[in-house]
Amino acid sequence: MKEKKDSKKTAADIAKAFAKNQVQSYTNCMTRLRISVKKKAQLMLIILNQ
Repeated sequence: MKEKKDSKKTAADIAKAFAKNQVQSYTNCMTRLRISVKKKAQLMLIILNQ
């Protein structure tokens, strides 16, 4: 049986990965969230250090 996803936890995890000033733009469709960031290298360092 497929595990039910917790959308609130997923949203919280995404928000935690980004500082407020890092997101340049975002868009979504039914199945995807596309986020454009200002400084990809800085974001990668944050993700790697978690």
